[in-house]
Amino acid sequence: MNEDRTMETQSLHLTGVSNARTLAGYRTQDGRTIRPHKLLRTGMLVKATPQDIDILVNREHLGMIIDLRTETEARAVFRGSPDFAGKADTLICELMQHPTVTDQRWKHRIIAGYSLAGLFGLYACTKTDLFDGCVSCSGSLWYPGFVQYLKESHVYARVIYLSFGTKEKDSRNPVLSKIKERTEQVVDFLKQDHICTLEMNPGGHFHDPDGRLQKGITWMMAHLPVR
Repeated sequence: MNEDRTMETQSLHLTGVSNARTLAGYRTQDGRTIRPHKLLRTGMLVKATPQDIDILVNREHLGMIIDLRTETEARAVFRGSPDFAGKADTLICELMQHPTVTDQRWKHRIIAGYSLAGLFGLYACTKTDLFDGCVSCSGSLWYPGFVQYLKESHVYARVIYLSFGTKEKDSRNPVLSKIKERTEQVVDFLKQDHICTLEMNPGGHFHDPDGRLQKGITWMMAHLPVR
């Protein structure tokens, strides 16, 4: 089989992900052949566009992502805790296939989360246009490299609510203490072409998470465009 022809015909033709191709047709060590839609290989999925994700999920039927890199996405911020595993893209693919999320009867879809879930919500809005709004309360925007990533990406949600506690910046952890600085950087960037607000709440990170989420969702419902 001609190698140049193989690389071209095996390409998935993704726009944001390098070296994305199917391994269909390759022979295994035991003489069998990999069937179509069974095994793919790609470069970093962090740059995948919504169109790329649509191809991976709906055309190629992607159901599992196996990360073969030797280093994790980010190191743990607490001694003794596991490193961050970098599984956000896998969860986004699952959300895009979930019937509750994709139900066309919804007038609006918002994604809301607290702490790391707040970070995930904002990240998801760079990967899909499913969500009209994002509520990120005490979101872990201190995550290494996230602010720069966001500035280099397109945020599809048009309405965004961010908040954090007034005492969170006083954390003794040098990574977590950057929450105020990083969140304000994100707000300054998003306000250029999004409806975006930042609310300060009294207390530290673990003070009244349910109340903070409720405030964020209430604000969101009042600012989503009428359909």
